[in-house]
Amino acid sequence: MQEFIGAFLSAVSYFLTSYFLYRILGGRKLIPLLFFGVLTLNGLLSVFSAFQNGLGFSIILLVFMTQLLPVFVALFFFYSVTGVKPFIRIRFRKKLKELPMDIQTKRQTLYVIVALMGVAILIGVLGLIFSSGITQIISYIIAFSLVILSCVMFFQVNHIQKESVILLVGKDKELIYEYPILPEKTKVLVSDFYQNPMFIVDKIGEIEIKHENKRTDKHHLYWIATSSPVDMSKEKVKKLDDVPYRDHLDRFEKYHFKRIELKISRYGKIEFIKERTLK
Repeated sequence: MQEFIGAFLSAVSYFLTSYFLYRILGGRKLIPLLFFGVLTLNGLLSVFSAFQNGLGFSIILLVFMTQLLPVFVALFFFYSVTGVKPFIRIRFRKKLKELPMDIQTKRQTLYVIVALMGVAILIGVLGLIFSSGITQIISYIIAFSLVILSCVMFFQVNHIQKESVILLVGKDKELIYEYPILPEKTKVLVSDFYQNPMFIVDKIGEIEIKHENKRTDKHHLYWIATSSPVDMSKEKVKKLDDVPYRDHLDRFEKYHFKRIELKISRYGKIEFIKERTLK
């Protein structure tokens, strides 16, 4: 029982560490996947060492379940939560389509927060009942870390009052369409707002617009970069005459993903705060 509790705590700690790295690095996947790569290599070496020393099948299986299986479980949950593919494509020129095209909404993030709090409580109870010594201390540290991560995630999304998809159409982004994201929506797919397979839709960035009341509007930007006419009559979007950040749209480029923060002053003027290029 002690071994299985240790394996469970390892899986949780691996997931927590990888997801924390993913968040603080602004959604970059390389470092978390390298982290999983090192853990996998270490687990394989442990299994190979047990096999080389002629240990019995039951011991080798136990080593696999305590050293490798937690890594795979953590990787699975990391992929499920972030949408990041659990492998690295070895090529130097990367396309934007490698980025997850779907949108993790505020509601989905809140569900993740609730799940993390539940896992924290579960780990704390298991550590209290079944563990002792250093294992119990580790379980408490993991549970406390999950609570801290949940609080950080909550403060990151709690200020969002409205989310929308902004679909730009044309070589010069001359046409603008909006797909409002309902508050109860947990995930948004491209097919939710655009279904014509004749044109490629690129995900190019996000814009956060901060208001005087500290609330934020979050816009997820997509682009159909074509000079051909695009029929939008059957799509679930509404045409906008303009957006207040029209002058900042040139910052977004094809095959790149950027996050831009803007602020609306008390006089209604858009002010640039900062920009981050994630890809």
